Amino acid sequence: MKNVLKHDEQYDAKKVKLINFISFLLGFSSAITVYVISTYFQKVSGQENISIFYVATYLVTLLFIINLHRIIKAFGKSAVFLFSLAIFVVLAVALIFLPISWPGAIILILNLIIQYLCVVEKDIILESYSQDSNSGRIRGVHLTLYNLGFLVGPFLSSVILDKYNFNGIYFIQSII
Repeated sequence: MKNVLKHDEQYDAKKVKLINFISFLLGFSSAITVYVISTYFQKVSGQENISIFYVATYLVTLLFIINLHRIIKAFGKSAVFLFSLAIFVVLAVALIFLPISWPGAIILILNLIIQYLCVVEKDIILESYSQDSNSGRIRGVHLTLYNLGFLVGPFLSSVILDKYNFNGIYFIQSII
């Protein structure tokens, strides 16, 4: 029987290191916002129960992830990732200038969706530059660096939020 799942393995240490660095930055950028989003949603809605914001975000993200292979097939892995990253930055910049409001909440939901898609897309790209024989080690380092970035974020986000409000959080996110 033919091996239908055959693919070329092109391990590239420089690209893997670059992806790991980007992973750390995305983890850090994500952590800065993730720990303060619920406060934003509470201020917009005036409610303590903000689960609808997260349910909507995750359902839309799931739909995108289910169909991501079609988008990648049409445009390519790197192009989709770079386009998502550009949208992510544009949304973060928009959040700097928007007051805490319903339009801001919608932009924030879109920001979260794109953020999650960037993580998935980056993982797909990493797979292209990994060898199956070393994929566990490569992914382990990759996820460790992402989570390390995620650990640093909460400390900084509380300080930024106290001094500069949400505008400061999204300014830092757009820079990262």
